[in-house]
Amino acid sequence: MKTRILITIGLFLPALVFGRQGDSTLSLQEVYDEVQSNYPVSEKQDLQQKITALKDQIARSGIFPEISLHADATYQSEVTTLPFSNPGITTPELSKDHYS
Repeated sequence: MKTRILITIGLFLPALVFGRQGDSTLSLQEVYDEVQSNYPVSEKQDLQQKITALKDQIARSGIFPEISLHADATYQSEVTTLPFSNPGITTPELSKDHYS
């Protein structure tokens, strides 16, 4: 029984070790192509390029001048007046509008 197992292993082992499946040689370019197509980061490469382009656009937008507008307007219903009049001195009436 032992000899039968040893003979079977002896016959099939070289076929398993040295056997070839057709033409299994690859060129270096084929290896590069396979690695590039199966690399996990290659799926994210397009997304990474878009992120980089957006970051560059944001960085370049900082060199342009900025315009800022601010306005303020008020209207007062009553303005301060002097309750008395001085002879020879005229006091101007203050306007109710104020712009800045």
